[in-house]
Amino acid sequence: MFTLPAATPQGLVTPAAGVALQAAVTSALDVPTQLKWVNDLINASGKVAGILAQAVSGNCPHLIVGIGINLAPDPKRQLAAPGQPIGSLLPAIPDDATKAALVAQWAAHFDSLLRQAHLIMPAFRAHAAWLGELVTLSEPAHVTVGRLVGFADDGAIILDTANGEQQFHDGTLRRR
Repeated sequence: MFTLPAATPQGLVTPAAGVALQAAVTSALDVPTQLKWVNDLINASGKVAGILAQAVSGNCPHLIVGIGINLAPDPKRQLAAPGQPIGSLLPAIPDDATKAALVAQWAAHFDSLLRQAHLIMPAFRAHAAWLGELVTLSEPAHVTVGRLVGFADDGAIILDTANGEQQFHDGTLRRR
């Protein structure tokens, strides 16, 4: 269980989890990946991991983080979502020691990032996918097309749209 330090905004929890996962995958598996805003890890083969994170307040505030990782191909599954192929990190499931190292490295990176929130978005930017590319951001009631130009310090995506640069905190991002 992780405790969210008071200085870490809740909007940075998912980017921190992604940055930590990208670093752990690189270190433990030596596989290059990129971060797809805001909660996916991708490589040349497609989506290889998804992250869900939630801060729980109350008497004992804590974080719940769920990560699904496609370590090896599953021939029964073809698409993560329309137009988004499912990829895998390795050709076969790794041994238990490698899986344990991946989890331990993720936890250490994640904990460190939560304690140093100013490092989260610079690291996210360094490993972000699709910078400079034309993308579609789908929100429940609206679709926005624009060029991905960056990410704000609070984790928002910045798109250069027909109406100028706009920031968004929610939505599903797809490459056009």
